[in-house]
Amino acid sequence: MKSRVDEALATLVYEGAEIESWFRIKIEGQDYLLWYMRAESMKKVFEMSRTFKHPIDRYHCELMASITAPDGNIVAKLLLDLKV
Repeated sequence: MKSRVDEALATLVYEGAEIESWFRIKIEGQDYLLWYMRAESMKKVFEMSRTFKHPIDRYHCELMASITAPDGNIVAKLLLDLKV
């Protein structure tokens, strides 16, 4: 994804996402991936990402499916959202 930043940014615009961040964290010697995305509508993001409008979309979907839930989607319940 880092080597294809322009494509990845184009997909964010197309999907209506505002931000997408990936973090590698280590807890007690174990590596974890923390992925965060913010959008006005996550439902729209998931729907639009499956149209594979951009070549990187298929790669991203396959990557997410290989490391997350079978459909690649994990929805979290917002507990706190501070904005200025």
